[in-house]
Amino acid sequence: MNKNKYTLKSLVGMALQYQFDDRYDDQYWHILAQLHFWATPEIVLLGQKLYLSNNWHKRLLAVHIISQLSIKDKTGGVAHTPYAVEESQALLYKSLDDECQGVISSAICGLGHRPMPSATLRLVAFASHKNEYIRRSVAWALCANDGDSYKGDSVIEVLLTLAMDEDDDVRDWATFALGSLHEDVDSPAIREILWRNVFNENESVSGEALVGLAERKDLRVVGELKHRLTPDCNGYELHAAECIADPSLFPYLESIKQFLDDNDEASARFSFWSRLSEALVACKLKI
Repeated sequence: MNKNKYTLKSLVGMALQYQFDDRYDDQYWHILAQLHFWATPEIVLLGQKLYLSNNWHKRLLAVHIISQLSIKDKTGGVAHTPYAVEESQALLYKSLDDECQGVISSAICGLGHRPMPSATLRLVAFASHKNEYIRRSVAWALCANDGDSYKGDSVIEVLLTLAMDEDDDVRDWATFALGSLHEDVDSPAIREILWRNVFNENESVSGEALVGLAERKDLRVVGELKHRLTPDCNGYELHAAECIADPSLFPYLESIKQFLDDNDEASARFSFWSRLSEALVACKLKI
């Protein structure tokens, strides 16, 4: 599928064939990818027109299209230039008042793709919404641009709340944001939430919390890592060991290395081995 083969109208028609539950369908997003790179005044006007529809499906498509309009990097790189940013932000901000929760959720995500710091208070207000998709979108949007787009005490307070959310994905994104994207912000409240999440049953939430505490040099992490640093540990534990850089962890890391060597797994688990090597160097430097 390419822009030369299909008209703008035909691409929109194909996208409208998909229902809301198909929003994660690969083909749907392949169609959207073509629309995202159309980057002409025509598509901006089309998105604005679609949003005026009484049909929420058309309004949802308008949000999906306009939130990522971009001009392709002519060199073939992955960094593309955002297109019609102000028009996109205006429509996304307006969409926060939509009567359809699916549109609201997608608009919040859109404000992650097209960060609008002036909308921070509007975004964080949705953190207590009963719809988990909307809360998930808030947590994701607050991670936009490596956490540099939405800052301030209100953001930290909301992340603390979302990090204890009942939804796994909400907790995961919020814990990641607190732990790794706002590692320069520290407080007893942040450490308390991260420490509680270290023992969360969700592996990703637990790992993000562990790394966040290690980034803050919280020595409680050392004892926990001594239990977790085994050959079947994951990258979070190794990353945390690298961040805390405590020499007492070196023997545990060395034991994992020896296991990989003895079982000829070093090459088969390259990414794991790479992270292990960085942790070994970090912990050995202080010996």
